[in-house]
Amino acid sequence: MKKTIYLIFFINIILMLVSCAGNKKPDRVILKHPITQDFVNCNVNRWQSEKSYKENEECVKKYQKEGYIIWGQK
Repeated sequence: MKKTIYLIFFINIILMLVSCAGNKKPDRVILKHPITQDFVNCNVNRWQSEKSYKENEECVKKYQKEGYIIWGQK
């Protein structure tokens, strides 16, 4: 019984590590307007769902259309 519990625990840990390592999209994008020198942030919500990453990409595109450039991301 203990071996089964340890095995399930180990598999869960591996799955969590793989899911975190596979995400290459930035959680936060910082944009800067070259003329006004204003900064804005586009962030992924804390649940980091696929929908949230898509909304983040749309946020970045919106600000880029307004003249902002990507200053940093992480």
